[in-house]
Amino acid sequence: MTDRRALAMASSFEVWLVEEFRANRPWDQMARAMLTAEGSISPGQPDLKAGAAFLLAAHLGIDQTEERTAEVSRVFLGIQIQCAQCHNHPFDEWKQVQFHELAGYFARLRSRPNRAAGPLSIELASVPRGEHMMPGKDDPARGTVTPPKFLNGHRPLPGLGDKERRKALADEITGPDNFWFAAAFVNRVWGELMGQAFCQPVDDMGPGKDVFLPTVLVRTAAAFMGSKYDVKVLLRAICTNEAYQRQIRPGEANEHLHYAAAYPTRLRAETLWQELVSVLGRMGGGPVGPPPGPFAGPFGRRPGSEQQFVSEFRFDPSLKADEVEGSIPQALMLMNNPTLNTQIRAVGTNLLGRVLSAYPKDDEAVRMVYLRALARKPTDRELSRSLAYVKKVGNRSEAFEDLLWALINSTEFQTKR
Repeated sequence: MTDRRALAMASSFEVWLVEEFRANRPWDQMARAMLTAEGSISPGQPDLKAGAAFLLAAHLGIDQTEERTAEVSRVFLGIQIQCAQCHNHPFDEWKQVQFHELAGYFARLRSRPNRAAGPLSIELASVPRGEHMMPGKDDPARGTVTPPKFLNGHRPLPGLGDKERRKALADEITGPDNFWFAAAFVNRVWGELMGQAFCQPVDDMGPGKDVFLPTVLVRTAAAFMGSKYDVKVLLRAICTNEAYQRQIRPGEANEHLHYAAAYPTRLRAETLWQELVSVLGRMGGGPVGPPPGPFAGPFGRRPGSEQQFVSEFRFDPSLKADEVEGSIPQALMLMNNPTLNTQIRAVGTNLLGRVLSAYPKDDEAVRMVYLRALARKPTDRELSRSLAYVKKVGNRSEAFEDLLWALINSTEFQTKR
């Protein structure tokens, strides 16, 4: 998604999601709102309903129907069917015709610029007629018409328009007989909280796929369905079970711990930035806080240093934890960024300035720095080494600046624990 109009809508989507989760909207209702969205969305638009249209409106151009189909399957079913777009899936059961039959639900939907509403506005528009066509093997221009048909073989009633077709698709996806809708959400949330999911990658599920502890996945998904897709109930169930409360232990590459321990994972870019702000205070000369609302500025971007930081540290959340790797630019940004280094200095009313003033004893100051940076007290060995370093340097402010710098640059600080 590189079109600047689509990128401009991202903040509206974030705000909409925040409000939906805050209101504890059931997941099936959120999915239905995204699948049946219509109208225009514009940067800075105060109407939160515009955020629901982002999933469909973000796909522009001649391939929008195919892109939309692949994204809907991946997000709501946890199934990567895009490999069947051009041929039968070589490693899965999905056939080319099934991909294009699923695409048939979007055959009469168009995302297009809405210049009347603003230079970066996008409109979701229904067209009165037309069907999707699966390209021919020998001549793509001469293919086969593929009316809408869901992956389970169900077809909507004939003669339906765009809105009715998408509503029928939403009924199939969120229906009580579709196990994959609940399983996909449970698998993704479980993987986010535990570091490893039942199916990995989290968006590559489906019949015949390898599943770790399948009984647990089935029972958890069934409970999620039974709660009428209550997200808070799901989060509470995961966070209060013994598996989530076990120690964190890294494993070997491609090793699944089977939830004998939690697998450490890197913090998302936005979360890592918020951790830096929580520890060091405001940075970058602009407002700092939760993800910005619809009025975040040009193209909905985050202000100042935050945008640069988030862009550098962002990674694909669908990757397995052991496939997410740091980079040299990321390390250099944490080590040498002038804004961060300014905040680390022990001056004025910043973190170290306050700590060193309030705690004249070095051991107490070390404990407080650890608590603020890593949310834990130092071990006896860490405390001993820190105190020895302070004594060696001979300059209290400089030594504690080095200590805080080291903690900010540690793997532990950048890891979800």
